[in-house]
Amino acid sequence: MKSPAIENRKTLPNLLACLLLLLFEFGCAQKQSEPKSEQETVLATFKQTINDYLKSRKAPDSVFESFDDHTKSWKKMHHELDSESAKFDVKKTDSLVSPYVGVLEFVVHERQSPRYSSENSARQATEFPKTYNMQHRHTYSYQDGKWVLKSKECDAGMGWNPCGDYGED
Repeated sequence: MKSPAIENRKTLPNLLACLLLLLFEFGCAQKQSEPKSEQETVLATFKQTINDYLKSRKAPDSVFESFDDHTKSWKKMHHELDSESAKFDVKKTDSLVSPYVGVLEFVVHERQSPRYSSENSARQATEFPKTYNMQHRHTYSYQDGKWVLKSKECDAGMGWNPCGDYGED
């Protein structure tokens, strides 16, 4: 028969292995329940900010007066945001005030009616034979725990310029 001391020496490594395994499992469980990192929070809040913006953008048709060859006329415009074209990026900065910058880019399809001699005729237009695609770029800064819109730029093929929503000033 083996002495209890010899038996204990054989089970001691097994006991230590089990203890290490339990500590490892407990450590992994602790890491999973830790709060999100700052970067994960910043990214999640930016995604929410841009998703809210994209969902809210349903631009009304606009009718405006225009001049072509010194002739006054009216046309109607229809804007449609292409949410499938949306892309974004978030970058860390060296700034203490704005430690992150986020950029959202998307395309707006602008459709124009033919020109009409009266505003009322333009308002009744239902066909939009001319189509233009305008690239939009919105830049946000992360300040005091929230995203702040800093600039809106548009490019219709001639370079980036400041603009309002859908190119309106």
